[in-house]
Amino acid sequence: MKPGTLDNTKWLVPVAHLWVASAQPWVQIPNNVILYPQQPGTFEPIFQAWQALLGKPS
Repeated sequence: MKPGTLDNTKWLVPVAHLWVASAQPWVQIPNNVILYPQQPGTFEPIFQAWQALLGKPS
């Protein structure tokens, strides 16, 4: 789901950033997120990070 499609995004916290190899130099990426230089081979680490953030068991 793309965050822009949500009505209220105040609760939304990114757990990963994709395609950081082509990120603009002015983009500030937090140190505590998963980084992928390009498209990840699997999204499982992202799903697990999201579940951990929400306090749900994986």
